[in-house]
This record gives sequence, structure tokens and C-alpha cells, in this order.
Amino acid sequence: MAPFYGIIVVDYYLIKRQHLNMQELFSSAPGSAYYYVNGWNTRALIAFGVAAMFSLSTVLVPALSALGGFGWMIGAALGGLFYYGLMRQFKAAPALAQQ
Repeated sequence: MAPFYGIIVVDYYLIKRQHLNMQELFSSAPGSAYYYVNGWNTRALIAFGVAAMFSLSTVLVPALSALGGFGWMIGAALGGLFYYGLMRQFKAAPALAQQ
């Protein structure tokens, strides 16, 4: 769950810049602001998968067992970092930033 937390924090504060379109937040229409690709944000899924693999490896790989106590924080940081790297070209639109 740590990568998911990192992705949510980065999306809200860095990508969306604390501005959400409440009218379209729960819309499943293909043209809505939060629809992405067939309803799935594939960039978020990729960032989650890569960061989750690292978090799991701190538990399963004996060489990384020293990082086990920090697995949650590292997973959240990596999830946010990977997500920001994948989404940096999709900053908040000016229309959303002015609402």
C-alpha cells in the first residue's frame, strides 16, 4: 500500500497542484478529466508495480532484509518518484488551476 500512498500524494500536490474538478471526479465518461486509458491510469499502475516489487523484495530477498523496517517509506517514495517521472508532462490544466 505504500506505493499507492506515494502516488496519491504526488498526484494531488505536484501533478494536480491541489485542484480537483469535483464535477468530473466521479465521472466514468470517456472524455472526462480523470478517465485516462479505458478508465485506467496506466502510468500509475506501472509506478505502483515497480515500487511494490521493491517493497516486497525488502521482505523476500535476504540481501535487502536490513531495509525491511524502511520498506514502507522507501516504497512510498519510489512510487511517488516513478509516478512523477511518468506524469510530469501531464501537469494541471490552466482551467483546473483557476477553479
